[in-house]
Amino acid sequence: MTQFYVTTSRTGEKQFVFERVNVLLGSNGTGKSKLLQEMQSHSDGSLPGYTPVRIEGGRAVTMFDSLTLNNRNFGEFSTIDQILNGFKQKRAQTLTGRLFHGLKALEQLGVDAKIEHSDSVVNWQVEGANGKMPRLPQDPMDRVFEIFNDIFPTISLRYRRSDNRLLCKKNGSEYGPTTYLTVRSRCSRYLLT
Repeated sequence: MTQFYVTTSRTGEKQFVFERVNVLLGSNGTGKSKLLQEMQSHSDGSLPGYTPVRIEGGRAVTMFDSLTLNNRNFGEFSTIDQILNGFKQKRAQTLTGRLFHGLKALEQLGVDAKIEHSDSVVNWQVEGANGKMPRLPQDPMDRVFEIFNDIFPTISLRYRRSDNRLLCKKNGSEYGPTTYLTVRSRCSRYLLT
């Protein structure tokens, strides 16, 4: 198990011991984000082979309903290398800043897996179809959404490849994530007032 020890300006001599996944909870304005920034700046070189990734609270996420490219971002997603390098460069940024890149990387990894599977099936046939036919691995985006659904069982997410749409399903109704979050936000505001 990888552990990370850090002393910050706020903690003085006391060291925090962090495991692979950690959650910091606290009220607004208590300094969670500043603490994470300071910890991240101290982590350079002390975690060989690892890159710290920050995941902020839901209020920091800007969602979208589609993974369709446009004339402004098409150049960033031309090749799998560009997609993966763009995602790696954004890993230390906010969740909002890297979400689209992450989903595009998952999408492209799924496409590449299908191509690789197709090539394997052709080779299997050429070599006489001996043994079991190569099996298509689970799509990476489907796997991530499956994990999300395990954590939040009342909401399911899926990606409809035919039109590059992200969809949320709850209580039998299906929405784009922005529609779902807007409706939920309005309900929350109503309940809190």
